[in-house]
Amino acid sequence: MSVAFDANTLPISSYVKVMLCDVEERLQIGLYDHEKGEENRQAVRIKAELFLDKADYIFTVTNDTIVNYDLVTQRIASWRDRGHTELIETFLRELVAICFEDDRVMACRASIMKPEIYDHATAGVETYITRADFEALSAA
Repeated sequence: MSVAFDANTLPISSYVKVMLCDVEERLQIGLYDHEKGEENRQAVRIKAELFLDKADYIFTVTNDTIVNYDLVTQRIASWRDRGHTELIETFLRELVAICFEDDRVMACRASIMKPEIYDHATAGVETYITRADFEALSAA
């Protein structure tokens, strides 16, 4: 799937986006010494948007065919039990892989933000990636 956009940034092809917004976890994350250790867990805010190939999804979906975002939240929740991870990009790469576990997802936009890292700002990383690009990069 390739969702093309016109000059006004409106999609020119149909798609469905399944969203999971503002998932909050406290993780052991950070590059610096003052960020390390169980006692220094940091808040992260996670968002995932899964773009589906067929716009007819909303007209044909049943309890048995839904894209189950609860599975995504369960995988994210498992990060709580992990030891220290230095880079936010490590979690983002894993989040993208989780999004593509459902074969119907043709692209995703995912972000992970650290809202408490600064008094005056939130820092984070976001990606938009197609399945084709993800598979090519994963195979490299």
